[in-house]
Amino acid sequence: MPGHCPACCGVFSSIEPDGLTLRDCPGCQECERLRAKLDQWKDRANNAYRASIGEVWHWQGDEGDHPESLTCPVLMSAEQVREFIAMRTRLDIADRVIATRSKIADAQEGLRDTCSTIGVRVALKAVEDANIEYAHAVAEWEEANG
Repeated sequence: MPGHCPACCGVFSSIEPDGLTLRDCPGCQECERLRAKLDQWKDRANNAYRASIGEVWHWQGDEGDHPESLTCPVLMSAEQVREFIAMRTRLDIADRVIATRSKIADAQEGLRDTCSTIGVRVALKAVEDANIEYAHAVAEWEEANG
């Protein structure tokens, strides 16, 4: 039985011989949401079928698991999934720490450059002031000694 899209008032789904399909309704968020949900259901049904015929990999967590070469669904325990999620979380945190340390190092280098530049300017100003003071002292001495 077809449903109706409240956003565009068109028919968004129908039963076809090959299953549930969505008609094209470009730009409609409701239709896109339903299309994504339908794709998710199709993936689940496909994975369940593949599992029922034994076309799955049972994750062992040992040297024999090579996920880069797998093209079928993978079955694993909930504990293994939790371990993967925890590992990914730790890796994400480590990445943020490394990125932050890199930013700190860049900031420190920039500060050193700035301080160095300021230091050079201060030193040049001190030399300039000393030269002016020296010139005044020399002029005063020459005037006094005539």
